[in-house]
Amino acid sequence: VVFTDLEGFTKLSHAIPPSQVAPIINRYLDIMSDIVLDHGGTIDKFVGDAVVAFWGAPIADPLDGNNAARAAWAMYQAGEAFRVAASADLPEGVSPIGKTRVGLHFGEATVGNFGGKGRMQYTALGDSMNTASRLEAVNKILDSGMIASREAAERSDLDWWRPMGRIVVRGRAKPIEIMEPAPDFPASDMDHL
Repeated sequence: VVFTDLEGFTKLSHAIPPSQVAPIINRYLDIMSDIVLDHGGTIDKFVGDAVVAFWGAPIADPLDGNNAARAAWAMYQAGEAFRVAASADLPEGVSPIGKTRVGLHFGEATVGNFGGKGRMQYTALGDSMNTASRLEAVNKILDSGMIASREAAERSDLDWWRPMGRIVVRGRAKPIEIMEPAPDFPASDMDHL
């Protein structure tokens, strides 16, 4: 499961008229959607500027963990490029767009059509969804861009995960081992960690 959030978007949406906010958020969500789809993921939903996506349903693939991790990193990188470009287009005096924060977790979920008589939505429910959201929020505290659970990191073929310790997130009593992508981290330092 990948959960993202665009830092400072709520503040931005109060600082400029809706007619200027709409094209910015649509462009951002278009970029994020393309990344999820290009990596074989399913877009669960958009919650304002947040993107929720999952892998493994409706059809599972042995590469789902790897694809999700690569998509999460690509979303962070695309978010960095987006914030530079989009911030340059903002009116003078408006705070720049912040970074895209990403949470990545692996776990079970119930996937299907949920809702009421008037509206159904294909979505995933369960602790794994909530945990990915909580991991995205951990980025605020750590001033990081992407945090993955060890479970998610181990399902990728990426060898650049830096251990960040264990945390307890809201709604869970058991600590989660968290990892941060560090593709440029020196191998000797990684071995030491």
